[in-house]
Amino acid sequence: MGAEGRVGMTTNTNTGAKIAVATVTAVASLAGPATSALAADTTAEANADAGQAVARAQESTREAVKAASVAKAAPTGVTEAQAKADAAARNLGTASQSLKKADTDRANANNAYTNAKTTYDNAVKDTGAAQRKVQDAPSKIAQATEQAQQAAARAEQASKDLASARQAQTQAESQRKPVADERAGQQAKSDQAQQAAAKAQQAADAEQKKADAAKAAQAKADTDRAKAESDRAKAEQDAKSAAGDQAKAESDKARAEQDVKTATDAKTKADADAAAKQATLDGKTKAEAAAKAEKDAADQKVKDLEAADGDLAALAAKLEAAKQAQTRAEQAQTKAEQAAEQAKSAKDSAARDATAKQAAADAAAKDAAAKKTAADQAQKQLSRGTLGWFEQLAASGDGDAKDAVRYFEDVMKDPEQAKLLKVGDGSSATSLDNAIKAVAFIRECNQLRAKEGVPPLKVGYLLTAMAEIQSDKQWTQNEMGHDNYMTPDSWGETGWHGVYSGSSQNVADGHGDPFIGWYDYEKQSYKNDAADGRLDGLDKDGKPVGGYGHYTNIVDSLSNVTGFGAANDDWYTQNFATSVYGTDPYGKPAGIKGVDVDTYLNGLQAYKSGLENAGATYRTAQTKADQAARDAKSAADALAKAQQAAEQARTKAEQAARDAQTRKDELEAAQKAYDAALAAQGDKAQALKQAKAEQAAKTQAYDTARQATRTAQSDYDAAKATAEAAQSALDKANTAVAQAQRAIDTAKTRAEQAAKAGKDAEARITAAEAARTQAGKDLQKAQAAKAKAEAERDAALKDKATSDARITELDRTIARFDKAIADAGAKARAAQTALDTANGDKTKAEAVIADYSTAKDQLAKAQERQAKAEAALKAATKAKEQADEAYAKAKAAYDKAKADKTASDRELAAAKHAEAEAKAKADAAKKAQQARKQAADKAERQAEAAKHASDTADRNAVTAAKRLLAGDDTGNTTGDESTATTDTGLAHTGTASETLLGLTAIMTLAGAGCVLMRRRQAKHASGWN
Repeated sequence: MGAEGRVGMTTNTNTGAKIAVATVTAVASLAGPATSALAADTTAEANADAGQAVARAQESTREAVKAASVAKAAPTGVTEAQAKADAAARNLGTASQSLKKADTDRANANNAYTNAKTTYDNAVKDTGAAQRKVQDAPSKIAQATEQAQQAAARAEQASKDLASARQAQTQAESQRKPVADERAGQQAKSDQAQQAAAKAQQAADAEQKKADAAKAAQAKADTDRAKAESDRAKAEQDAKSAAGDQAKAESDKARAEQDVKTATDAKTKADADAAAKQATLDGKTKAEAAAKAEKDAADQKVKDLEAADGDLAALAAKLEAAKQAQTRAEQAQTKAEQAAEQAKSAKDSAARDATAKQAAADAAAKDAAAKKTAADQAQKQLSRGTLGWFEQLAASGDGDAKDAVRYFEDVMKDPEQAKLLKVGDGSSATSLDNAIKAVAFIRECNQLRAKEGVPPLKVGYLLTAMAEIQSDKQWTQNEMGHDNYMTPDSWGETGWHGVYSGSSQNVADGHGDPFIGWYDYEKQSYKNDAADGRLDGLDKDGKPVGGYGHYTNIVDSLSNVTGFGAANDDWYTQNFATSVYGTDPYGKPAGIKGVDVDTYLNGLQAYKSGLENAGATYRTAQTKADQAARDAKSAADALAKAQQAAEQARTKAEQAARDAQTRKDELEAAQKAYDAALAAQGDKAQALKQAKAEQAAKTQAYDTARQATRTAQSDYDAAKATAEAAQSALDKANTAVAQAQRAIDTAKTRAEQAAKAGKDAEARITAAEAARTQAGKDLQKAQAAKAKAEAERDAALKDKATSDARITELDRTIARFDKAIADAGAKARAAQTALDTANGDKTKAEAVIADYSTAKDQLAKAQERQAKAEAALKAATKAKEQADEAYAKAKAAYDKAKADKTASDRELAAAKHAEAEAKAKADAAKKAQQARKQAADKAERQAEAAKHASDTADRNAVTAAKRLLAGDDTGNTTGDESTATTDTGLAHTGTASETLLGLTAIMTLAGAGCVLMRRRQAKHASGWN
């Protein structure tokens, strides 16, 4: 049974017959169509629920069918509504086009009517005017005839007045001309005098500028000399100081080297003594260990013999322990020796590191000293401009740079040439800033060559030096010109043009960009010359063209090297060369390859930055030197620690060796003791006596050996301390030697720098004296030239004053003639005006006469035009009326089509809405039908389960009845009074038979697609188990 049907089992022997009767009755009731209540009791309420479910299912089916039919018909309504709406839209479009055309036609008709009306109105006005003109013609003609006669008389008088005025004007102009000519001559003299005065003033200003420059040069020479003398004195003092420092350092080094020798000898001796003492100590230690082992063995032997049996087992155990102890000692010795070797390697590495770092510290100190010297000289080197750079390149072996330096030196040897140079001055082409600026022009030149399909130029140091010097000459002399690349007479007659193949030069002044003139303008001249196929200096019309030599220099494909100089105030020089042959003026094979522009610029900028940053470079080097010194000290400290660690490791290794030897000795003693005990088993008494004698001897020997070991240890410790002190003294002496050597190197460097500085100062003093002498000469020459120019200026100004006075007098005479000419001209213009007015009046009067003479003809033409305009107006009026009528019809048709379109749109929207609602209802009905079908399927399954339970109960009841009838007195009872067996009646289920649901009802519900079941569960009494 299921859980709710489980019962307790009891024994009732008195009521067996009654139970049997009740069971038979129950079996009889099972033969009917009702389902057994033991499986599931179905009530009348369940019948009602099933009926309602069937009704709801049928109603849902009807609604679903209805909704489906509506949904099925809906698309047809939308389709028709859509078609109707589309037709209405087409009709509306047609009506709209018709309305637009009618509106256009109406507008055109209105315009035509308006124009016709205007034409007609104007024709009516013209006809009226023509009629009045016919009436006025006699009087107008008479009046105009009189006016024409009067105008003719005025014209005759005006002609006479005009002739008289023109004669007077001509006479005054002829009298004015000689006076004006003289005035022009005087003005030319005045202008010439003004120009001469201006030129003289310009010359005076130029000479004043030269005088100022000479004074400035004198002042600069004085300053340079004072600075050079100060530098020379400082250099001499530095040299003395460096010499003293070097002598002291060498003395210190000699003493330190002697100390090294002494310390080395002492260390060698101490090391040998310590080694001997170590060997003695090792021997004594080993002897002590052996003596102790023998003593211990003797002690143990006595003890063993006294123990009666010698305890061979204990001796065997001791022997084994001694063997293990020896193994551990040997392992410890190996580990200690490895540690000692590692410590020694670390010490050697630390020694190498200390040596390397000390060398690095020495090198860094030397580098810092050199950079300090460079920093001290940086500003001076900057003032040498590109010459300083060329000198640096020459020192590195660059041949082209060497030639550039020689060129500078040769030019500066010549006083006349040297005074034109301002090497390193901020305005000079040799200043580093202007040299960098010049690179931009070389780039521009190469870009122009690229446009012409010509390879780029490289930069030559010598050609650059020449270009810079030439630009300086032009700037100083304020005069543009070409240099023939010749310096002093030692160069011979060929000069540099004899060395360079295809060399050429462009110069310019006063141009922000010289290539505008050199290239842009001259290229056009070149094109003009080449237009006729010949380069003869003439264009195709035979007219001269401008020069274009600068242009051809720039685009010359044979040139491959250049140099550019750019001084202040836009003084430019560019040199070009193809290659070099033979020997240069310095007697060496010539051959310039040049460097590309980027390499040249990078080198120049790096040189300039290096000088400008020399101070920072020195400080960085000094910082590195300080760090290197600290590193060297740290390495030395590390070496000392490594030496100490190595010594400690060596001591531990030696101690481990001694311990291993002791353990070995102990093993041998244990082995001997064991062997002796084993042999002594035969004669114990004699063995004991002999053992005690050996014990006494071994004890005495051990005491003697131990004392010897202590003495040897003390000797070794003293020798070791002496060796360590000797090593420390040697290290100290070596450090002193290294320090002394560094001091010597520093002193030598300072001495060399001082000597160089002194030599340089001497050269600067000589140059300053020469510059001051030359500046004095230049000042005298400039002052004399200025006085001469001022005298010429004063004379020119005097001539100008004389001419200006005569011009003033002549201007007054010319003014009188100009007034007479102006008066005559005014009279002539007045007469001309009167003549023109009279002729005009006469012409007007004649025109009036001619006009009124044709008044009748004009009236006839006006009447004809009026008739034509009236006919056109009638036709336009009719056309306008027709157009208005057509527009009204088109407007009505459009309004109707628009209303139809609006109505059809509403109908379409309503049809779509109805279709959507029908579809929604159909979808809802379909879902409800599906839900009810699912419920009916569930009820059917429940009914099948109930039937299965009923069948099972029937079989169980029959079986029970059979058992009772056969005499089984065991009964089943439930715990509910409604089903319990009583003494007065049969057992019953507690459910009325009229509430049973028959199979017919179940089939009816199943046929409707829905079966509803309600099962009544058994209730158990609290007294059941």
